[in-house]
Amino acid sequence: MRLFWDMVNHLNPHQVLPMDDERLKVWLLDRVQESSGLDGNQFTALHRYIQDRMPLIRQVVSGV
Repeated sequence: MRLFWDMVNHLNPHQVLPMDDERLKVWLLDRVQESSGLDGNQFTALHRYIQDRMPLIRQVVSGV
């Protein structure tokens, strides 16, 4: 999870914030999958985690 939040902290707000929640979720999952190679259970857990924390993710990216 630390790697995920580190990645979120370094995202470009101009690229990420215009995305709708579903597109952003898929985009984040793809980035993590590329760097970590999650198995099926980990991928499902991260999917739920991102979905549940989407407002916080957007807040962190926007720097508010």
